[in-house]
Amino acid sequence: QKEKTCILFLMVKFYFLPVMTGFVFNNWQNMMFHWNQFGDKVNVHDLLLGSTFPFILALFFLIDTSYFVFGYSVEYPAARNEVRSVEPTFFGWFIALICYPPFNNGVANNYLIWSAQGGAASFENSIFASYVLQITALFLVWIYLWATLALGPRCSNLTNRGIVSWGPYKYVRHPAYICKALGWFLTSIPFLLITDRLFLAIFSLAGWATVYFFRALTEERHLIADPDYQEYCKKVQWRFIPYIF
Repeated sequence: QKEKTCILFLMVKFYFLPVMTGFVFNNWQNMMFHWNQFGDKVNVHDLLLGSTFPFILALFFLIDTSYFVFGYSVEYPAARNEVRSVEPTFFGWFIALICYPPFNNGVANNYLIWSAQGGAASFENSIFASYVLQITALFLVWIYLWATLALGPRCSNLTNRGIVSWGPYKYVRHPAYICKALGWFLTSIPFLLITDRLFLAIFSLAGWATVYFFRALTEERHLIADPDYQEYCKKVQWRFIPYIF
């Protein structure tokens, strides 16, 4: 069993370490791109909506992906991130890998269009609504990043490296997934208001939300074999939204 876990974790590293390293460089480039735009903005609205918000968003994702690079690179007793088990099922791997390149590119291009606008989301006719949209989106991404910071050196997909019950995990079992999904829906609103493919866009958002719902279910099916996770589920009963979902 230990040898099987080691082999599976090597497969996890082989795939995710290059992917996350690429994300780090992309997020750094995006952050510096918006940093260099600060001097080109002539009014406060362009500065905030066109540079500041996207810069903060890229910074958050840079920190997030850097933690995951460390998590995939280092397994050390002092870091308390030794691998206890690795996702054993094909479906668990499938539903995780479909969320990352190159697999998600084919899905997004051929089946589920990508309507979330991220740091570029804004309303053409309402600056106030654009501010509300961007600030709420940044708040959701902050909770997403908070979940990563709570994991610390345990950051890793498809693995059990010890159960985390602090930070946002004190309130719900999957804070990162729900905040990511809500952020997608939120920053898709401007796209949905102007697109002539409204039904397809809504179907796509529902499709990606379903994918992440099944990621949560497969992770729990994997982790529930750990007695620590069984105790954690007794204390934290809500998967996504406290007292609601």
